[in-house]
Amino acid sequence: MRATPETVLRRVRGLIGTAGNERSNVAVTRLVLRVLLFDGGPVPAWRADAACAAEPAELFDPEPSDTASIAEAKRVCAGCQVRAVCLADVLGWEPVTRRHGIAGGLTAGERDRLVAARRRTARQEVAA
Repeated sequence: MRATPETVLRRVRGLIGTAGNERSNVAVTRLVLRVLLFDGGPVPAWRADAACAAEPAELFDPEPSDTASIAEAKRVCAGCQVRAVCLADVLGWEPVTRRHGIAGGLTAGERDRLVAARRRTARQEVAA
């Protein structure tokens, strides 16, 4: 199932309530999400070439224990021509304490380990 703007609007209203939000519509929700996800800027151009664009968004947010869904999401990422750009993008804005889902072909835990390894390497290079 692909998330439609209407579905997203319902979910946003469900999370934040409707007080002061009664007149929100799909266009307002898109604007809010664009500001939240992309700091008000345009959606990155590489997203149009992403293999995941044709897949349901829910595929990339599996439960950590759902190994079959994780493997399926990683399979999509493995064949993606913009995987490296995707990973660099998500590592640039994703808060360490809020990692979730599959991005750039890696799980949240794998991204944590990648960032930790990069930090160790950077510290070793500075110490040398």
